[in-house]
Amino acid sequence: MWLEWSVVALTVSLIAAIATWTGWTARADNLFYDVNMQLAPADAPDDIVIVAIDETSLEQYGRWPWPRHRHTQLLGELTEAKPRAAALDILFTEPSNADDDAKFAQAIAAFSDHAPLAIPSQLAAPGRNGQRFDLIPPVTALAQAANATGHVNTPIDTDGSVRRTFLCLTKDGTNGRVPHLIKSLWLADGQNERKLWPECERPSMPRFAAPGGFTTISYASVANGHVPAAFFKDRFVLVGVTAQGLGDQYNVPSSISFLMPGVEINANILGSVIRDDFIATAPFWLRLMFGLFPVWILLTLLWRMKPWQVIMCVGALGATVLITSLALLPLGIWLAPTPALSAIALVYPLWGWRRLQATSDYMESELQTIDKNAGPLPPPTRNFEAADIVTLQAERLNLAITELRDLQRLVTNSLRSLPDPTLVADPEGEILLSNRAADIFDRDDLAGKQIMTILEEFAARSDWPRVEGFLQQRYADEPQNDDSISSPPYVSFLNRHGRCFAMRCSSLFTAQGDLRGHIFYLADITEITNAQNEREEMIEFLSHDMRAPQAAILTLLGQSNHKNMTETKDRIARHARHTLSLADSFVDMARMKSDAFEPEPILLGDLVSEAMDSVWPLANARKITLELTNNIGENFVLGEHNGLFRAIANLLDNAVKYSPDNSVINIGLSRLDLGNEPNVRIEISDSGPGVAQDILAQLFTKFKNTDENSLGTIKGIGLGLYYTAMVIRRHGGEISIENRKQGGTNVLVILPLDETDSAS
Repeated sequence: MWLEWSVVALTVSLIAAIATWTGWTARADNLFYDVNMQLAPADAPDDIVIVAIDETSLEQYGRWPWPRHRHTQLLGELTEAKPRAAALDILFTEPSNADDDAKFAQAIAAFSDHAPLAIPSQLAAPGRNGQRFDLIPPVTALAQAANATGHVNTPIDTDGSVRRTFLCLTKDGTNGRVPHLIKSLWLADGQNERKLWPECERPSMPRFAAPGGFTTISYASVANGHVPAAFFKDRFVLVGVTAQGLGDQYNVPSSISFLMPGVEINANILGSVIRDDFIATAPFWLRLMFGLFPVWILLTLLWRMKPWQVIMCVGALGATVLITSLALLPLGIWLAPTPALSAIALVYPLWGWRRLQATSDYMESELQTIDKNAGPLPPPTRNFEAADIVTLQAERLNLAITELRDLQRLVTNSLRSLPDPTLVADPEGEILLSNRAADIFDRDDLAGKQIMTILEEFAARSDWPRVEGFLQQRYADEPQNDDSISSPPYVSFLNRHGRCFAMRCSSLFTAQGDLRGHIFYLADITEITNAQNEREEMIEFLSHDMRAPQAAILTLLGQSNHKNMTETKDRIARHARHTLSLADSFVDMARMKSDAFEPEPILLGDLVSEAMDSVWPLANARKITLELTNNIGENFVLGEHNGLFRAIANLLDNAVKYSPDNSVINIGLSRLDLGNEPNVRIEISDSGPGVAQDILAQLFTKFKNTDENSLGTIKGIGLGLYYTAMVIRRHGGEISIENRKQGGTNVLVILPLDETDSAS
């Protein structure tokens, strides 16, 4: 596309530059210029009067040319009228009757004594000896009598109209400067050079008044003395031919269907001199930029806009070019708009043709690829006849799109019918698709959500770091194919409701090997995990927990004698009670995994007090004080009374068991709001030796304890904290144990509050 755009840009820019340089769009530019002049012609100055050699004068004085004594009579009348200046737009380059020439020269001299008078010279082009033109001056006596001479050559454009003039010409480009008759008259009147006058040899464009806009008096009326002398007072007088058939008639910009005589053209030149409002053609560099800049804007917009928007921009840019050209005319600058308009008009069809060809080639290539790699579905039936190549390609593309839609629908339906939750995410982790089984995430619409956010809300807090690590490693790998992935094949975790899931991830790649996303599918392995855990727990329980106290009883029976029978009975009783306690714990754990959670409102403060009473005998025997600080008042939690009671009692029993004699155990109840959820914080602090760092993180697994630090009479086997953690999590809470800096441990339990029952 860059190559296509560059070729179009270069081609159109060259066309605009060539049009600006060669001026081959001059006819169209002249048409626009003429329309502007016709819509807003210049005002004819009141101080310019044309003395016209018209049909009335020819009828009175006979055929042209007249003898020069006629002009002598006219100058005599004008001398008496005392105009500001006068110019005779009549050639006097050949001698006439000697007496007439002498009298005419005297009349010119008499006029020149009172006001400037200019007469024309003739230019014959091309000139001799390589000169651009030959200058044919007026008769010597006449030229000497006049104040100034100047050429009256009228340059004609290729369409036959007069739009420009040369205020001076040179024979060889540097020497022999010949001013225009009007410029000579202006300077002879004592005026200075105009600042806005174009340089010599540079064409200038006067502003034309409408034909007939100047005050015009018949030659015969003036020569016969019929015009009052005051009429010419302080006015410029131009004498010239206006009669039809004498050849001095031209098309001008301000005229639609009338020709303008040469003397009136000179009057318009004089009007521009007086107003100092010549229109100068802009320099080449400005015309070139004016022709290229709109095209470059349009070429830039081709990248960003739709075709209908480009059409609007073409119209807007064309209007801007025309308005700019029109707005510069009052400032005396003529910027031809056609090169820019031509380039603008050429860009869109040329670019459209190239883009259509490129699109057609691309469609043909892709359709051939689709035909070679047909999908599993049968192709749609073709029931059309090709009208042309583009129509054929469009119909084939329509069939390919239909086939892809059917394939997409098949894939989508297959995905939605999968029994396990499945999510499709892009490379940035934004979910694109999900199936019906994904309703377990409790979201109405998963599309657009981040996979990280959804899984963080779904996974249990304790298992989320493991899930997060799996996702981060998966995204950090940036695989080129599935074989290059170094992250684990799956991750198992518990959700917030205690269900166990295994999540796998598969990457999606394009035919070119580019990563397009990932598929995450979750399998609910709760039943499998529970069965496996129960099997392991049964084996562990039978091989360890239940076996240990029974072996101790047998040992005591073998070592018993009559002297220590009472002590032996007491020890056997303690081991038997321990066995029963283990059996109860095992039964409760099995029940919690199989039965549904059926909570009831429990007054937490009373429950903690009951648990304190249950361990009081053990604490009292070692003079350990239990102190309760209740900052939650009569607040309820939803739970199972027996399980929650045994869990808190286990924690208190451990605190007593690991605390030194004569110490204090503090139990605190306080409110804790996590986000918008109200919770209660149970904190149990003792002053025992603390927990060894190597097993601190594993306290809530089976057979992990610190009995070597126990100061009580009954040693634990590590099942109590495991049971307690199960109960707390079954109630939607969290439990943690940490060593205190001043010695001992802090047990923190967080349980959700039931504010409804508390309020009632």
